[in-house]
Amino acid sequence: MDINEFINESLENQKKEKTLEIEEEKNNEKKKLDIWDVLDAIAKKDIEYYNNLSDDEKKLLQPYVANLWLSMIYSNNKSKKITEIDIVYHELLRNINDRINMNLFEFPSKDLFWLVATTVNEFSEFINKFNVNYIKGKKSNKDKFDKEVLEYLSNEMMTSTDKIVDMIQDGYISDEFLDEVKSILKSKQAKMK
Repeated sequence: MDINEFINESLENQKKEKTLEIEEEKNNEKKKLDIWDVLDAIAKKDIEYYNNLSDDEKKLLQPYVANLWLSMIYSNNKSKKITEIDIVYHELLRNINDRINMNLFEFPSKDLFWLVATTVNEFSEFINKFNVNYIKGKKSNKDKFDKEVLEYLSNEMMTSTDKIVDMIQDGYISDEFLDEVKSILKSKQAKMK
């Protein structure tokens, strides 16, 4: 073999290696475990879901991420009255907190995490799919509300002014109520003078 053949063969090998690296990177990018499938399996108490995953998919399952998403479930009841489904979701969130969240970093294996995760939904006859409220946080528009009213309501309700703004924007606190609170605060200030 002369030097030219050797160089050509070496260049071809480098091209093959580079092509394999690019293909491997593309395959790694495609490997993702769909969080919605994970949540559906937990909601349906599908213990075998984890066992049916490939070894690569098992590596992709992260208990922390699954727990984060589980902690965002909510009842889609739009009325202001508490219904049976609200109570079920309350119990479900309590189960998630008691069984998973409190012990998340103590699970020795993902197998055990999965077994415990599939026990949280004791209400599979009511809920076989979780509603997950993952919406990128909207920017608070505190400036458009009266600061004194926000602070007063925040103190009375023992919560942050950001939560009060959220309650206003979500329609739980009406403009009429805000006006009433504002007039009460003004009358209190007038009496103090």
